Formats: sequence, structure tokens, C-alpha cells
Amino acid sequence: MANADGAFRTRTRSVGELLLFDILSSSPGPIDLPSEIRRNDPRYGNAEFVLEGRMIVGQDGTRAELGAGDFVIHGLPHPFELVAATQVRLTGVTFPLRMLPAPGNRLRMVTMTGDNGHLGSGALLASFLNALSSSADSVLPQEEAGISSAMRGLLTALIARSAADGSAEDTGSPTAALMTRIRRFIEREIADPGLNPASVAAAHHISVRQLHRLFEHEKITVTELIRTFRLEGCRHDLADPALHPLSIGAVAERWGIPGSAKFSRMFRAAYGMSPREYRTRMTRMSRDAGTNVVDVADIADIAAHIAA
Repeated sequence: MANADGAFRTRTRSVGELLLFDILSSSPGPIDLPSEIRRNDPRYGNAEFVLEGRMIVGQDGTRAELGAGDFVIHGLPHPFELVAATQVRLTGVTFPLRMLPAPGNRLRMVTMTGDNGHLGSGALLASFLNALSSSADSVLPQEEAGISSAMRGLLTALIARSAADGSAEDTGSPTAALMTRIRRFIEREIADPGLNPASVAAAHHISVRQLHRLFEHEKITVTELIRTFRLEGCRHDLADPALHPLSIGAVAERWGIPGSAKFSRMFRAAYGMSPREYRTRMTRMSRDAGTNVVDVADIADIAAHIAA
């Protein structure tokens, strides 16, 4: 539908429990979401993905500016606002919060910007939403359960990535500041195969025991954080057509994982398929995306492996 001056257009489609929506706002200002979206309903959440332009999202006193390729995920129990900073086009989904493993009323606003929105599960969710947006009308009833399961897997993975990347707000406390320094150190030194809890602790003049105690309040251990950064980096490189000349072993070494056999075991354990299988699938998806023919089944299958 469009408003009187044609400056605002929306389209919605339902796929099982999911409500998909596309929005085009041709001028700056507040974005009116489709009436079908259940505002202030504690049972539901939203994910919005910016395709073009820039917008500002705000909820519970937190505001963030998003550009093309950026995501926001949030619960609907509390009021939220979307404001177009330029002409903006976005696609999104309203989903039942019971799809997520964490209690829905604890879902804080999660933003994925810059590289975070383009890597790993962020890239997969973007492809999935785009594929659904163009093919939702042809989805068969018997396919809806599988699509919902894939969406659950991607949303769960994206929230987990946000936690691993330290997207949670810094409270300004000394402990929070130290955790920020530790995460940045890990990101900076991730290519070093000798990076481990002992080297991280030594670099910050604390004991390994103190380091592990710091991570007791996180959703991930320091060892898991290092492994996640490495595997997500490898997964991004395997999906990048520009890096196809690199062997799989060379990709692993770029991220501090020596030995292709060890890397293959780690990758399969995390994602349910070998690095070679993943590279092949992502190459096909990238090629198909160029022709606007994206295989939803491919994305759903990868999402299911990630969530497993």
C-alpha cells in the first residue's frame, strides 16, 4: 500500500507463523510499519534489514543508525521507532519469540552493523529474507515448517554472533572496559595460531583463572570466543569469490588455524558440513543471486546446520 503522496509503500505476506514485510520510504521521517505488525505484543519480535539508504532505530533509550546491509532485531513488548534518514528500503520479518531459545521478554535490541551485518549468519539471513521476499507467494503449506525452522536457526545464530562480537552495551565499569579491551585484543591477534587463554591473560596482566572468571557472566567462554572468531572469519572468506584462488588450508591459516585436517574437523563440528561443501554452496548462491534466482532450500539447509 502507499500513502496519499506516494512517499511510502509497504507490502506484507504471511508464511506460516512468520509475517514478511517490505517497506519503501522515499523521504526522511518516521517510518509507519504495516498495521499487521503486532506492536506492544510481548509474544513477538521483529528483524529489519536495510537494503538501501539509512535509518535510525530506537527502543528503551537505545538508538542506532543503520545503513545498507545492517540489521536490527528487537522484541515488541516495548515501543520502538524507525526513522528514515534518507530514502530507505528495508525488508523484515515479525516472528513469535518462542522460536528463540532465550525467554522473549529478555530480548534486547540487537544491532549488526558494518562487517558484522555482512558476515556469517548476517549474510545468510539477508539472503534468506531476500529470497523469501521474492518467492513467498509460491511457498507451499508443507514447506512452511521448514522455513520457520530455518528462520529460527538464523535468528539464534545472529544473536549468538552479536554476543560473541561484544555488541552488548558497555556499562562503563572497569570490568566492562577490560572485557572490551580483551575482545579487541582477540580480534586483532586472531591470525596468531598461538592465541589462547594464557596469551590473552598475559597480555592483560591477569591470571588465566581471573580471565575465565571474567567470562563467567558471558554467554561464551574465552576459548569459544577465539574459536568463534576464527571460524566465522574462515566462513566469510570461503564465501568470498575474490578469495577462491586460496586453498582451504590457506584460508584456515589466515585465521590462525594451522592444518587443513584440523580445520575441516572444527568446521564440520560447528556447521554440519565440510569447508569445501560450504564454499561450493555459497558460490552457487552468489551466482544465483546475480540472476535474482536464489535457492531458498540451500539457505534453509545451511541455516539448519548452523542451528544444530
